[in-house]
Amino acid sequence: MHDKPRAYLAAAPLQLAHVPTLTRTEGVRQFLENPPSARSAGWDLRTLDRASLVAGDRLRVSNGDRKSLDLLADGTFIAVAAFDGFLSWGPEALPEDPKISGLALIEFTYEFVAFYARLAAEHIEPYPTRIRFEIGIHRAIFADGGGSETALYLNPGAINAFPPHVRMAAPEASFGHRQDLAVDPERGIDVPVVAFDLVRRVYNWFGHLDDAIPYTTPDGRAIDIEAIKSVR
Repeated sequence: MHDKPRAYLAAAPLQLAHVPTLTRTEGVRQFLENPPSARSAGWDLRTLDRASLVAGDRLRVSNGDRKSLDLLADGTFIAVAAFDGFLSWGPEALPEDPKISGLALIEFTYEFVAFYARLAAEHIEPYPTRIRFEIGIHRAIFADGGGSETALYLNPGAINAFPPHVRMAAPEASFGHRQDLAVDPERGIDVPVVAFDLVRRVYNWFGHLDDAIPYTTPDGRAIDIEAIKSVR
């Protein structure tokens, strides 16, 4: 996976924390192996893999080269997803058509944040009141196999929209954004808002304004998971 374009998402407590059941048979292992999902055939965190303990301080599940999830003992959670065959769009594989599926990117980000919201509430102690989220892309500009380079591109709008004839290509080979969030333990993480803000950074990096982002609430400030669930 590491020589191909890939996206990553990460979340971690900004305070000392731990996952008590990380090295136990019952507990967070089952949550990682069977993550919740908003719909049955979406871009989610399911891998169909059994969790493996790695180096004594993390659990890992993966689905071939498509996605890999790591949960560390301190509550850090990292998801890496390939564009080729997962977050890309259309019948052509990379590098023939390096188009990002906006729906896949948005839904995968939403599912990541939703997973971490429950992880923090149910499996991390103490409950983290400050959390750092990160989103990024590695190798957005990559070798095309013919001696040249090509770049990932991201169009505006929903998957059934007719975008303008312009390729909004990655301006650089890599991108990363971090944001720190203060969390009220009573209210928890506002999943639609946090997911939108992470996705927004990617769209802005590709040169899009916020209103180019599909599947949002009417005020354009949060991801509308019901709009995603209605996609056929």
